[in-house]
Amino acid sequence: MVTDLVCKMEIDETKAFSSLTFDGEKYFFCSEGCCAEFMRHPNEYRRRKMSDESDPPYENGNV
Repeated sequence: MVTDLVCKMEIDETKAFSSLTFDGEKYFFCSEGCCAEFMRHPNEYRRRKMSDESDPPYENGNV
């Protein structure tokens, strides 16, 4: 499973609506709209992904 960076939906990469490679990394999308939105602002979505990955995990009710 992979996550569509635009809508955050988890999708099976073999059943994704579309995929593209941007700056050497492959991204998958659930719909044409999500792919188009990513292409309008690719660096913003890539920054969000990097930020999400560096956030500490949610544990014991602490946010």
